Amino acid sequence: MDEGVKQCGLVHKAICAALTGSIIWVNEKTRRRVQSDAALQGLTPEGIIDLLISCVRDDGGQVKHKREDREYWKNVQDYVFWVLIPVQGLPRDLFVELGLKEPCDEEYPELWVLNAHLTTFG
Repeated sequence: MDEGVKQCGLVHKAICAALTGSIIWVNEKTRRRVQSDAALQGLTPEGIIDLLISCVRDDGGQVKHKREDREYWKNVQDYVFWVLIPVQGLPRDLFVELGLKEPCDEEYPELWVLNAHLTTFG
């Protein structure tokens, strides 16, 4: 199996399991930036995680991935993962970028939320 597909499956598994603490923000700076993003119309960081879980686990939302090609991140992670979430009242889908927490426990994978903003692509 392709390593990217395998890791994408682990991201999906972590979202669907939604165990307490299995999905957390990568750092407080990112969490605060997302919290203050006026375009997100008051969505909280916790609410974004709830939307992520609901979209993937309950509504069949897809986890997408590609090989990481951004200069800084290439040395940090091999793949980037994201979910596009339609949110009532927002003009575009919510883009939520994710990373697998390393080392990865394949039985109970954990995720970092790396970013969240309105999508700039479809």
